[in-house]
Amino acid sequence: MNFHESRTPGVLFTGAWRHKPSHGAVGALLCAGAFILLGRTMLLFFQEENISMEKIQQAAALGVAGFVLFYFGTTLLFSVVTGYAKRLVISEDGVRYGGRFYSWTRLRWIDGRLSKGGHQIYIGLRSGLFREKQLKIDDGLSQEQWERLLGQLKERVLPNHPHLRAGDDAHSVKPVSEAAPEAAEAAQST
Repeated sequence: MNFHESRTPGVLFTGAWRHKPSHGAVGALLCAGAFILLGRTMLLFFQEENISMEKIQQAAALGVAGFVLFYFGTTLLFSVVTGYAKRLVISEDGVRYGGRFYSWTRLRWIDGRLSKGGHQIYIGLRSGLFREKQLKIDDGLSQEQWERLLGQLKERVLPNHPHLRAGDDAHSVKPVSEAAPEAAEAAQST
């Protein structure tokens, strides 16, 4: 298995998500599409001596689309070839996933949802455009592993962070837009 309880002090859980061979195939297809678009761009741009503004705009759009496809394709392909893995570490300090770190003060909740035979971990941020994030790991956690992690969170993290909700309590957290009017009404009534 790719995840375990850690023996490192303060670390509650570690896991990883690795790119699959199918991601490499998708990357190769994206690169092929990029080469087709970039080839078409060259034909549009260099085929005639007098180039109209419309052809220049078409060539620019195809070129940009080709470079975007090439970037994503090579990223996927490179990730498969090199065996890149996004590591997940849940500790007493916060949650690290890949290159990002989320301190407990930035989070509203943490939950495990059943997906593809195992529990996948989700977090909810207190602010930001995309507040809910899935932290994928290869096989997910079994019910027993999720309950053990949840117990450790309630024992070691939640007492220090009363705003944070975990597990079934995470669903009782209201979005900020709903909670703000109720807080204003409660303040006015006192």
